[in-house]
Amino acid sequence: MHHLRQRPRRRTGSLADYALRPGPATDTVRELLGRPARSFAAWARENAPAFGG
Repeated sequence: MHHLRQRPRRRTGSLADYALRPGPATDTVRELLGRPARSFAAWARENAPAFGG
């Protein structure tokens, strides 16, 4: 039973690693939307008015 409690911590730690190193790159956005993915910074600039900025 102890191993079941460890699994979420391991998963969270693994996802947190992406803050330090980018995850694998894919073409999924291009395939689905027909355009390249935008950076988070570009998305944030374009959507700032929706958040009061």
